[in-house]
Amino acid sequence: MLRNQNYSHKPFYFSKMLKISSALVSAALTISGIALAEGFNPNFVSAQACDASLWDDKDDWGSNQGFCSGTPSTYGVTVHKMGFCTKNPFTSAGVAVNYSSCTITYESSAGAPMSFAAGTTLSLPREGTSIPAIGDYRFAVIELGKTFTIAAEMGPFKDGTTYYSTNSWTSSGSPGKTTGSAEEFDAEMTSFDPNTSCQAKSDPVAIKGATLTGYLIGSSAALIADNTSVLNCSGVNKIVGVARLDSNVTITTATTGLTATFTVTNNGSSVYCDNSGPGCSNVMFDSGPFNVSFTVVE
Repeated sequence: MLRNQNYSHKPFYFSKMLKISSALVSAALTISGIALAEGFNPNFVSAQACDASLWDDKDDWGSNQGFCSGTPSTYGVTVHKMGFCTKNPFTSAGVAVNYSSCTITYESSAGAPMSFAAGTTLSLPREGTSIPAIGDYRFAVIELGKTFTIAAEMGPFKDGTTYYSTNSWTSSGSPGKTTGSAEEFDAEMTSFDPNTSCQAKSDPVAIKGATLTGYLIGSSAALIADNTSVLNCSGVNKIVGVARLDSNVTITTATTGLTATFTVTNNGSSVYCDNSGPGCSNVMFDSGPFNVSFTVVE
């Protein structure tokens, strides 16, 4: 018997689909940078899907839309921990995340680097995975590295031009180029309100089946304090996504495995117009959200 629960996470985005599984897999859930649904959008809110064929050129797109969600050719993230909890492991800023009420289904201090391309299915290493303890769980959690590796493109526009990501990135994004192919860039999660303030706890986002919240933690695993006097948070070490489920997930003696499926179609990359000069000066790329679902297999 399969029981499915779906979560949309915004930081977390992928080229197309990724299934994290393993024999008697432990996995469960996701997250953003990244992020679960809106709370996990590492850097931007959701937008319309990118379709360059609708516009004459980047200036036409910039003046009429200027921002869209794309499907990256590469979406990489490092998974450190996943599991289920009976309580939210976070309390307040400055206090370390507390997993004592959790059954951890995957754990790696070094992290498992996962890189996804359109339609790719990958597995977490068997080492570090386990079946969760029998019980009823109201929360699902995932702990990710702060860096997302993205490669994306947009085009061709009606004028025949396609823009490709480059290997450089700042908090303003990765500037596009018009020749060659899409290059990978590393985007770091530094705030849920980037370039405006340090927001280390995302606004809760209610989706079907769950309410999603993202947290930024430092090297001591403590939740970073919000700070409106700076543009971004400092000392970010990892991102933790927490989903408060509308109904409990029940693990029984019949449970043989768990799988987590990540989807980043029209979601995993953010594409927007650089308006620093006249018109649309360039097409910029950044990380975007992804959707995740997990299935309990019995």
